[in-house]
Amino acid sequence: MATVYLVDDDDGVRKALARALRESGFDVHAFESADAFLAGLPMHPRGCIVLDVSMPEIDGFQLQAQLAALGTRRPSCS
Repeated sequence: MATVYLVDDDDGVRKALARALRESGFDVHAFESADAFLAGLPMHPRGCIVLDVSMPEIDGFQLQAQLAALGTRRPSCS
């Protein structure tokens, strides 16, 4: 089963996307912020990352840049 990491600060959007992805057969791990995702980064196995473009503090583009700087080789879409 493919894993999707979902990072979105909007609770309703995050829950709806997570439900839709699970119903499509994905294993979904949802996070309410970039910081929450980064806090457990070394423990996350391989998977795709779906990022919210507009989040307070660290937005999707900034998170994507941080992941690239860390050498993370996961596909992501903002």
